[in-house]
Amino acid sequence: NAPSINVQRLTIWLLSFPQFLGSELIKSWLRSYPNLVNFFMFLL
Repeated sequence: NAPSINVQRLTIWLLSFPQFLGSELIKSWLRSYPNLVNFFMFLL
């Protein structure tokens, strides 16, 4: 019964990892938001 528990734990980890990664990306994106604005103004 142990392997199924490991599979379940792995599935939960795989499902929660993209959300964690996404929140980290959003935080870093918001942190560099003024730089992005300046960059787009430079492009325009």
